[in-house]
Amino acid sequence: MNRNLNIGGQTVLPIRVTVLWHLKVLYAIGVLFFLSLGILSWVSSHSLTILLFFGAFTLLIAYTLLLSFTTIEADSEALQVRAPHGLYCIKWAEVQRVETNRDSRDQSGQVFAFRGQDKSLSVNLSLAGRGKKELLGFIEYQICYYNFQVTLLSADSLKQKNTRIRRFGFW
Repeated sequence: MNRNLNIGGQTVLPIRVTVLWHLKVLYAIGVLFFLSLGILSWVSSHSLTILLFFGAFTLLIAYTLLLSFTTIEADSEALQVRAPHGLYCIKWAEVQRVETNRDSRDQSGQVFAFRGQDKSLSVNLSLAGRGKKELLGFIEYQICYYNFQVTLLSADSLKQKNTRIRRFGFW
């Protein structure tokens, strides 16, 4: 099956969105910074408490760095989120409504929850880099094409439900 989409005579390949590259660099610097502070504190004072304190920050920022490698991919068949904790997917044909913080007057909203029959997949594009504008345009195109009901985002919307394909989604 052809997963490419033709809009206005121009082929739009599957759109892939990642986190801004400079945030990944910032997280990597944070890991190195807190790791070096932990090592220096251990060498200078041999205090286990200080080492554990800086070690906790190092692990927290390392986890954030790992999360920053999450990708969102959309094509004419489905929307897919590949994160360290799993691979999530919902087909456009399964979506019944879209919840978002974006409205017709204010185009700044960047959070979407795609709801289907006992399924939910949410994406947050706040830290998205390359491909973000294309994905936003494609989501709006899909909303019009499938005539999805669009509602305001509810507090309970930002969970994944019955969309996990497998755990540990990078592989």
